[in-house]
Amino acid sequence: MTRPVIVGMSCRLPGGVDSPESLWAALYEGADLITDPSDEHPHQREDVLPGGLLDDADMALDADHFGLSPLETRTLDPQQALLLEGVDEALQDAGIAPGELRRTPVGVWVGSSCLDQSITHLGTDHGGTMVETAGALPSMLAGRLARTFDLRGAAEVVNTACSASLVALHRAHQALLLGEVDTAVVAGVQHLGLDTHTRMFRNSGTYSPTGRCRPFDVDADGFVRGEGVAVLVLTTAERAAATGTRVRAELLGSHTNADGFVPHGLASPSRAAQTDLLRHVYERSGVDPYAVGYVHAHGTATRAGDAAESMALANVMGRGRAEDERLVVGSVKANLGHLEGAAGVVSVVSTVLAMEHGHVPPTPHHAEPLPRMAELGLEVATAPRPWPGPPERRRLAGVSAFGFGGTNAHVILALPETAPRGAVSGEQAAEPVARLLPVSAGGPAPLAETAGRWAEHLRGAPETAWEAIARTAATGRDHLAQRAAVVAEDPAGAAAALEALAGGRGHPALIPPRRTPERPPRVVFLFPGHGSHSPGMGELLAEREPVYAAALQKARAALQAHRPQTPLGEADLRAVQPAAVAHQVALSALLADWGIRPDAVVGHSLGEAAAAHVAGALSLEDTARLVAERSALLAESAALGGMLATDLDADRAAAAARASGTSLAAVNGPASTVLSGTHGALTALREHLEAHHPRARCWEVDQAPPAHSPLLDAAADRLAAALGELAPGASAVPMVSTATGAGIGGAELTGAYWGRQLRAPVQLAEAVAAATGDPGASAVLVEVSARSVLAPALTDDVLACADEAYDEHTALLRLAGGLYARGVPRAWDRARPAAAVPLPARAWARPSDRPDPAERGDDLARRRAELEAAADEAQRRDVLARALQAWVAEQVPGQAGAEPVGLDSDLAALGLGSLVLMGLRTRLHQLTGEPVEIADFYGEAGVATLGAVLAHRSR
Repeated sequence: MTRPVIVGMSCRLPGGVDSPESLWAALYEGADLITDPSDEHPHQREDVLPGGLLDDADMALDADHFGLSPLETRTLDPQQALLLEGVDEALQDAGIAPGELRRTPVGVWVGSSCLDQSITHLGTDHGGTMVETAGALPSMLAGRLARTFDLRGAAEVVNTACSASLVALHRAHQALLLGEVDTAVVAGVQHLGLDTHTRMFRNSGTYSPTGRCRPFDVDADGFVRGEGVAVLVLTTAERAAATGTRVRAELLGSHTNADGFVPHGLASPSRAAQTDLLRHVYERSGVDPYAVGYVHAHGTATRAGDAAESMALANVMGRGRAEDERLVVGSVKANLGHLEGAAGVVSVVSTVLAMEHGHVPPTPHHAEPLPRMAELGLEVATAPRPWPGPPERRRLAGVSAFGFGGTNAHVILALPETAPRGAVSGEQAAEPVARLLPVSAGGPAPLAETAGRWAEHLRGAPETAWEAIARTAATGRDHLAQRAAVVAEDPAGAAAALEALAGGRGHPALIPPRRTPERPPRVVFLFPGHGSHSPGMGELLAEREPVYAAALQKARAALQAHRPQTPLGEADLRAVQPAAVAHQVALSALLADWGIRPDAVVGHSLGEAAAAHVAGALSLEDTARLVAERSALLAESAALGGMLATDLDADRAAAAARASGTSLAAVNGPASTVLSGTHGALTALREHLEAHHPRARCWEVDQAPPAHSPLLDAAADRLAAALGELAPGASAVPMVSTATGAGIGGAELTGAYWGRQLRAPVQLAEAVAAATGDPGASAVLVEVSARSVLAPALTDDVLACADEAYDEHTALLRLAGGLYARGVPRAWDRARPAAAVPLPARAWARPSDRPDPAERGDDLARRRAELEAAADEAQRRDVLARALQAWVAEQVPGQAGAEPVGLDSDLAALGLGSLVLMGLRTRLHQLTGEPVEIADFYGEAGVATLGAVLAHRSR
């Protein structure tokens, strides 16, 4: 049977509460989070005080993250802003990357009874645009979320007054049980923008004259209002288990009903209806109401409301309980005020936290219970107390909400019977293992703040949680533009690196932060040749990475079949070079498993064999044959001479070669060349350079035969003949030949080519330039080998699979971290632990460069004056064009510094959505005074160009 569960929660509430953790701290302390009126420091919303209010910073929005233009943001309902960030944070808490839910059957249910934004922006005398309408309509509370996160399940707003969000939870519960959705987002939100309802409550006598809510107290005199947002993410227990999603609470039952006719009138609660509700939900769920230890009551602290609720609870759950097992009731309204439509979900979040921590929080301001409370089997906690009942009993709780008009709701919650929150499955490794921890945000400041939050969280985390922490960061978060990474062996090491990131300092475990380009960079795999071998290479990788081990074993078997008399790894070219290629092939397989694949490949000398295989042109069998034949011929030729590496440029190296009787064997970079020749000629050349050019450095290439020189003419012919039956195929990945410095097709990699390649000088610098493409384009070179031998010759931005400062596994993780920071897509390991660990929510960017309304008015007036002063049609068009250029730059992030918007610019290509186009229509109308039809922006082929719009409007 399907069992819906709560897997994620978030909240932003009065008193600086910005997470479930900070909410629990406030609840446990019994904190009073109500703001009082003050004559000395009047609040800007004094007319709704006393009340639980958010600060201005709490209602800020990272508009760029959600793709909202300034035009939309200016008139956006603060409730929509709170919901956007709240839903993202709840998904983070669930360990679900929001991007993974796009185009999937995820339902959205939002409970809200607040109409302040609608009243403000959609009044009869407003005459606003569709932009204001979308920002103020109550229906858009759910619609905005579904559109922004691209969710394809139901998107519904529920307004049953004060029970709205708990009714929304019931609807989501039913949708999950029926299989209508895989995942559900349930939210409650409220913003006190007007005093309309506050005055109504005061006039009706339900607003507390003392400014505090005292549920079930003899001195209860009503409630005060509050605002904020709370969000739940639900799925099924089966789906949570399959995806490794942490379960915070199980939803055992839910039900709603209505009061029906009540003799005392519309505003009077029905004790009978509430009793029926409770009796029905517990009977249908099969839960014994007397096993419930705590009920988060509606608790409005009105005489009629508390009396009806306490009697209904007594009728079904309270009467007959032993004195030491009374049903504990309470309400967060005493801390925060009444959030009306949002109250139900806030109550659920509070209750789940209480179950997780095993304590019932106190209800502040409660001094003397209503008469007969004890007789009814009920009590209110006035101090933190352990969860009621024996410790071995499962923690069960109920949550109630009752709406003005008579819609009632109740849900039953349970703490999961399986692993407790934060537990991690799997055994701890025998020794510390390095992990990659990615971290990202929308900009440098929020990245630093996020790193600080994570550092504090990781500082006390157990080593056994390290794998789960790293995986949660990788798979449970969207990866934003500003990125960094940490490679560490335990949480403490990661915390130190994150602290450095937060403080703007470097750290050995930290991959420095970078801004990723708008488009992923072009990735070029660079395979070095002789000298890339390292003793013991691959041993640690084979222990820790099964994909690498399998690929290495397969490559070694293919190579060994051609040279069985020479075990791979011995100090012999016939063994060393095949071993190096096998390592390169296996590394490439591991990188591919990580989702890191090349857009082009380049191979230096021997490295071209691995490059051809990774490109898909040579089978593993043909690659093994090529490497075996080539290395054997080079081993035979070692006595003919050697190689000398220098820091000379290509022209000086060529001149030195002509003068010394040697050959220019390789041009690796602007100041990196290699010469081949006899040992005597190379010795003489070295002595000459040291004597006459003391600034020139040169060194012998260890155990290198005189490759890429005339000394190997005979060997090159023999290699071509030996590989005469080689059968290359078409390349799947573009390959650039270092023998020619240009691209080469797979079919060209015949035996004849490999003969020429052994003899021809290596044009590495030219080949790399061709592989990376346009110099202005973003590209990254990845040196695939056990030792980094080519990076210094090319650029400081070459990433290598090996680094002498780290073991080979750590070095490879650092490579992956460097690619991540540069924006290279990564296929993260989705095999998460059975109980993923929580991580603090990412910090939001808070842009401060939004245009001031007064400045916008001045700009419009100035442009209108310019238009009136235009002498002719050409000047008029110029004024309109410059105005639209400025408006487009304001609406499209990044456009201000981009190329000017021309009259032939396609509006859709500029990123202008329908609402922004409507805004531009309004601006044109305000500027010209002419009626502008929205159809002016659309042509037969779609969105028109600016020129077409201007031509129509400037007639």
